[in-house]
Amino acid sequence: MTDWIRKAFADALYGKHTHYDVLKALQGIAAEDAKKQPIKDGRSIWDHLYHIVFWHDITSRAIQGEEFDWKAIQGTDWLPEDAKLTEKTWNELVESFSQHLSKLKEIAENGDLDRLLKGFENTPLGRSIIVEFQHNAYHIGQIVILRKKLGLWPPPEEKDK
Repeated sequence: MTDWIRKAFADALYGKHTHYDVLKALQGIAAEDAKKQPIKDGRSIWDHLYHIVFWHDITSRAIQGEEFDWKAIQGTDWLPEDAKLTEKTWNELVESFSQHLSKLKEIAENGDLDRLLKGFENTPLGRSIIVEFQHNAYHIGQIVILRKKLGLWPPPEEKDK
């Protein structure tokens, strides 16, 4: 696999050259704001990030060789109603997202992107990385819209520019 493809995969995980930086999009959000649902019958910022991290975990496990009972997973990929939503758990969720991106970037740059993942029905690792950055882009876009609805846009460091 050529180096430019590896670099493009690694960059896309963070949105470089395609959309707003996924980590910057989460900066300056307090847990109290992440819980809010500013769109009727919509989801919160917390819901979206939980969903992203849920699938990051599934992808990480598939990369490690785990297979899944897809019927058992169905419907468990959104924030449970009884979840403990504290500043600590919010910060841990953001950190988990950041750490996964870092690990996946390393894999994109150095891993065997043609390796088939049994847990993803023999999908090549490279294709799974593409799905990750597409999925991130979709939900981070929703988070940006929610931030705008909540009056939390742009992130703090962008306001200072």
